[in-house]
Amino acid sequence: MSRPAPDVLAILDYIADRIADRVLERREREVYTSDDLPRDCRSRRSFAERCRQIPEAEKRGRTWSVPRDAWERFRLARRGAAVAKPGAVVTADASLDAAAARLLNRAGLRIVGR
Repeated sequence: MSRPAPDVLAILDYIADRIADRVLERREREVYTSDDLPRDCRSRRSFAERCRQIPEAEKRGRTWSVPRDAWERFRLARRGAAVAKPGAVVTADASLDAAAARLLNRAGLRIVGR
């Protein structure tokens, strides 16, 4: 297999650098907007629906914006994950039986006799 020409390699290096800059730029943003959606939101409409439920979200004209940390808290809470408040001590009983009992209790059920 022949080696690409040096000018082709230079072009590829330039493109790779530009792509890396864009990836880092998207990763470092602190605010999500209707024009720059979070990775787990597929449309402006669904973004707007979710922003209406987030107290920190703001609407300016037709554009919604929400801080990244508020979006992440909402996303975790929406998926049922427990979010620890700052300064809280989190202890988890890692046993499978305890987890099953918690889930059953949450559903209003209980284990009868073993």
